[in-house]
Parts: sequence; structure tokens; C-alpha cells
Amino acid sequence: MRSAHRIFFVMTIFLLHLYALQAPITWDEVAKAKHAAYRALEDYYETWSVRILDEEGEDSFFLDRYLAKEKYRISLRKGTTFLLESGYDGQRRWIVSHERRAYAVLQGPNPAYSDPWKPVDAKAIPANSFHFNFLDGYDLTFQSNPPLKVIEDQKEEGYRRIRSKAVRTDTGATVTVTEWFHADSWLLAKFDVDIVDGERTLSHIEGRVVNSSKQASNPAKRFEMPSTVAESYREVPWSQIGGPE
Repeated sequence: MRSAHRIFFVMTIFLLHLYALQAPITWDEVAKAKHAAYRALEDYYETWSVRILDEEGEDSFFLDRYLAKEKYRISLRKGTTFLLESGYDGQRRWIVSHERRAYAVLQGPNPAYSDPWKPVDAKAIPANSFHFNFLDGYDLTFQSNPPLKVIEDQKEEGYRRIRSKAVRTDTGATVTVTEWFHADSWLLAKFDVDIVDGERTLSHIEGRVVNSSKQASNPAKRFEMPSTVAESYREVPWSQIGGPE
């Protein structure tokens, strides 16, 4: 009997371990893995091409991102026209709105790099809404209320494709986020967002990395606010263009 109990105990432990290995990944686990992957980059550059289509028309922009641990710089532009830039040079955070010809700076550390990861609270945005954000320099954040849940995790031609979904409680419309990661990392290569109500596509967002390098040879000056900004733009409080401090 003791031998039978021992065998049963060993088999139970084995099955639990096997289940843990096969358990589907969660939305928060994906977000945490991305958080760590981008903050580990020491000399990185990428350009995103983002296209947004909705019932009002089409819009598109480019997003340039330079990452070197706690230092970063992002530039939002349409073609060669820069709209918004922000960064951290090792001593201060800065953000520039070229459209408003205004800038703001904050001395001190970079909390977007140093703060530990924590799950995004779905209730931080209005019910039955979706937000796409990229302004902290590291994360491309997809936020939905109700929260997104992973429904597919598959290998696809050199990528790991993870598809997540949420269903709105007011209309039943679905929000589907599909992310393609490089097979050897948690760095995003492309994404699609589809918001669909029945047979109507309310919104479609697609992002593609069109250029990238893990050996970007980023000079220290790249992370500094352009000197011409302080000379010709007006300084405003951080909250006016940079959000919460």
C-alpha cells in the first residue's frame, strides 16, 4: 500500500508539473515579459510604422525609439515632420510638443525604467473603451476595459503570435489584439488591433517595425533634448504636455 501511495504521489506531482508547463500564458505574463525585455536593451533602435483606420477615415505616423537601459528617446512624426519627442538623458526627463512649440523638463531618475512592473488596472480607463499608448519610452501598451485575455498562443513563421480578446459589456463589440514577437525574444515585431461590432469594423490599428538594430551605436547626445528647443520654444509645466509626474 505504501508503495502504491508513493507512486500515486509521484504521478500527481508529475502531472501538476506537466500542467504548469502547458498552462496558457496570461495577458499579465505577456506584459511583464515585454516590460523586462525592452528595459534590458543596451543599444537599441527601432522605427514603427503605425496605421489607424476607423469610420472617420485613415491616419498614420512613424514612431522612432532609441533605448539604452535607463536612457531613451522617442520621436513621433508624420513623414519628416516631428510632432512630439521625449527622452531621458541620464539626469532629466524631457518632452517636446513641436505643434505647440513647448517643452517641459523634470530632473531626477527615470521612473519608467526603475519602477518595478505592475499590472495595468483596466478600471483606470472608462468602461467599454480601449487605449493605445507608447509615451513612457519602453512600452507599447494596449489597455482595455473590460480587460483583455489571451485566446491564442502559436508559432508562426519565425514569430510567436499571441492573440488576446475582450468583449464590451454595452454593445457586445469585440476588441482583438494580435501581437507578433520575435521567436527568440519578447520584442514586438508587429501588432494588429481590431474593434468589431457584428459585421462592422469600428477601428483597425496596425503597427509594423520597419527598421531596427540591437547595435545602434547611439551617441550620448541622442538622448538629450535638442538645444534649439530651449532657445526657441517656451517652457511649460510637465503636467501640460507630459502627464503625471
